[in-house]
Amino acid sequence: MSLTLRNLQSGTERVRRLGNKDVSPIAVKLTKVNLSIPNKTLLIQATVTGSSGRSRYETDIEFQNVSVNPADTIGTTIVVPLNGSMDVHIQQAKQNMTMVKVACSCPDYTYTFAHLNASQGAHFGSLPTITRKTTTHKPRNSKQAPGMCKHIDALIDVLIQEKYLI
Repeated sequence: MSLTLRNLQSGTERVRRLGNKDVSPIAVKLTKVNLSIPNKTLLIQATVTGSSGRSRYETDIEFQNVSVNPADTIGTTIVVPLNGSMDVHIQQAKQNMTMVKVACSCPDYTYTFAHLNASQGAHFGSLPTITRKTTTHKPRNSKQAPGMCKHIDALIDVLIQEKYLI
């Protein structure tokens, strides 16, 4: 099973409210855009600076089943460089339809969502190891909902602005 960004946003809202601007990340820098035509995936990686300005987190979103279109296709397409040699037109990803895999190196994602996302086929990369230091605190995600951290949410905002995502 895979999930869309809307599924992840909905799960996150079940756990807590998104969009608290007091703790929003302050900068998102795209570091890699990699289109794999054989796998039909578009991987976008970014470094997101935390709200304190000191912490930096590596954040990934991989879009599944990406549709490659010829340059003359009419519709919602964007141009993505392919191996630095040519540009390829791809269909814009849709938040409510395109399946994704996500990851972030922040503790919130690691402890709250990574393992639940992985169980739903929505975690990108290797799964972080979690060592629980105490059993007296309640679980961080008692609703067992897949979701995302504020850094992934900030990357989504940038991808909407850059027209990768509608």
